[in-house]
Amino acid sequence: MKKIVKLSIVAVSFLILGGCATDSPEVEKAGSTVMEQNSIYSSILPQINDMVRIFRNEPMNIFVNTIENKTGARGKLPADITTIVNTTFTKIGDFVIPIFNLEASENAKRQTFVINGAITEFDVVSSKDSGINAAGTGTVGRGHHRWDSDGSIDSENQTIHLAISLIPSDMHTGNYIPLKSTSNRVVIEKKSSANEFAFSILGSGFGFNNAITKSQGIHASITALVELSVAEVLGKLGNFPYWLLMKGGKVDRNVLNNLMHQFLHEPLNKKIEQVSYLLMLHGKNVKVTRLMNDQLKQAIIEYKREHGLPPDDTLSKEFYRSLLEPEPS
Repeated sequence: MKKIVKLSIVAVSFLILGGCATDSPEVEKAGSTVMEQNSIYSSILPQINDMVRIFRNEPMNIFVNTIENKTGARGKLPADITTIVNTTFTKIGDFVIPIFNLEASENAKRQTFVINGAITEFDVVSSKDSGINAAGTGTVGRGHHRWDSDGSIDSENQTIHLAISLIPSDMHTGNYIPLKSTSNRVVIEKKSSANEFAFSILGSGFGFNNAITKSQGIHASITALVELSVAEVLGKLGNFPYWLLMKGGKVDRNVLNNLMHQFLHEPLNKKIEQVSYLLMLHGKNVKVTRLMNDQLKQAIIEYKREHGLPPDDTLSKEFYRSLLEPEPS
């Protein structure tokens, strides 16, 4: 089943680990060469904007609180995680509106989701007196190995673990919103080459391995972690199928059930819009539309035939569920 896959800012070599990754990146044997298997993926963030527009049909207002350090490793944690999270929301598009002043009168009346967060894990293995920030500055191993201002790494024996949680709440009630939180982590590990580092992002809804070079620096992997976490928390809050934008993405059953319920009550033109968009994600040659046209009818019949469904152009519940649930790889 073909899907459009859009993912973060660095050269990516995906090794999907069954939806949720459980293994660390494989470190190459000494003397081996780094395989040129990376592909360039654009950001998934513009696709998130499309999903908000199509499935929610109204903008989402977001305010980001400070991402707190709750690990006890004071002074050794990335200092710019809050900035990265905020910046990520601002890059999505006009259907996600960052709010910077909750007290402003025009914001007080809006439904606004407050994104609280925490750094829940930070560990540098086999290194003492080390610390980083998200821009990459800091020292590792009592100053013997340093990160330059571009965030590059130079350490022979270290593995870095960093985990963040995003916990949304309602601005007006102050209550946390159940089943909408995310918790994901990145593991960065030295590879055999002096310029190569592996990193894995491990989450509840996805998992993949990647590679970065020394010149790209640690901030690239942290930004990828934040981008995916932001996509996940927005998908949960907005009830749209964010997992379809992540290779190997795991279906969120709570969101899926909400989508199925909403679909039954949507007007026909909205059903057509969602179906045409989902067929496009599945690689069908259609344009997003609210009108049933011959091209869309043909794509629906073709898709149904490929997936063992009655080959007609009806927008059935079974057909819609099939579009939302990727086939097992």
